[in-house]
Amino acid sequence: MGPITTLPSAYVDLVRSRKECRLCEPLGLTNPAVCEDGNYDVDHIGPWSRWHGRFSPELMVIGQDWGDTKCFTKQRGTENPNSPTNNVLTDLVRLIGLDMDAIFLTNAVLCLKNDGLQAPVKQEWFINCETYLRKTIEVVNQKILVTLGECAFRSVCRIFGLPHVLFRQAVCNTEGFSLPNKKRAVGSAPAPAGKG
Repeated sequence: MGPITTLPSAYVDLVRSRKECRLCEPLGLTNPAVCEDGNYDVDHIGPWSRWHGRFSPELMVIGQDWGDTKCFTKQRGTENPNSPTNNVLTDLVRLIGLDMDAIFLTNAVLCLKNDGLQAPVKQEWFINCETYLRKTIEVVNQKILVTLGECAFRSVCRIFGLPHVLFRQAVCNTEGFSLPNKKRAVGSAPAPAGKG
């Protein structure tokens, strides 16, 4: 992603708040601002947003979580554009006629796991991060949200009070779900896991 000269002040404040949050520390997560003394943390809501974080885009993609502390340290806080997840995502974004530089990527859980990329997730992590996700959605001002996987989809449902549906029904619903300000949300099956 090319450099952004000026980030919206609401986004700068949100990132500052995320860096200070320690709510999930007792639940087994590490804030990127703490991992390796914050040496690899950046002024974005997360590493995925640093890679592709356009404001007022056509599309925002919300993944489950970014990864773990080991991967974050190994990659020095940067995204691997050639990971299995990102390769599939790039292909899918191109299929709908968009370029990756025209979207915003984020995660429903912003802190890092400590027990490996495939370590199980906890519902509390998603609930604790929903304030950040809601504010990110408001600041980014995208037209369409696509969630990768059921956990990210459930976070969006809770944030916007969407009706409970089976996840497979949500994935099959090509019309998506109405959100405030004429925006849409679409659930998607997860992309392949792995940052390496």
